[in-house]
Amino acid sequence: ISLKILPRLAKEGFFSPLSNGSFFEFHRKLADLAGLPHGVGLSVAVMAQVNIAGFVLKKSVDAGDKFSEKILKEIILGEKVASLGVSEKNWNGRMSGLKSAIELKYDRYILNADKSFLTNGFNSDYFLIVVKDISDGMYRVVCVNRDTEGLELEKFSLPFAIEATHVRLKCKNLEISKSQILAFDYKRYA
Repeated sequence: ISLKILPRLAKEGFFSPLSNGSFFEFHRKLADLAGLPHGVGLSVAVMAQVNIAGFVLKKSVDAGDKFSEKILKEIILGEKVASLGVSEKNWNGRMSGLKSAIELKYDRYILNADKSFLTNGFNSDYFLIVVKDISDGMYRVVCVNRDTEGLELEKFSLPFAIEATHVRLKCKNLEISKSQILAFDYKRYA
């Protein structure tokens, strides 16, 4: 999603399901949007923003996470974009196949990730990265700001949905704070 169109989409109510708006109305609007020029790509982008990244942030807010609350508010207002990265090479659609992980070492969390598909990734302000927590075996979501040093992004496009920009994301031995780990077990909602 282009940052230029976000406020207009917010004004039209596309992000309202994230603040208890109607999902039925949201999907009706998506269907209408898909019929416009460039509408398929925009619909894919908006769907990923609400049903995927937004859903994860909402679950984290419901679990009491204040960091997620700030980001979710920015999305609802059409100010920021978040994208979620789960898929990895050879993961075979199974959480147990994920290699991306966080590990607590000497009071610091270290993130290693290699994600192959983040919808809206090229224009994202926040990357929500699903990882295995080595310390307890749970699957967590880590939020990393776009401007974090050490992130490698590779843009690619789907020809039918170029408006929904995509990236591959990699990072190695990236130090993150505990506050960047969202407050719920992702596996319960995957």
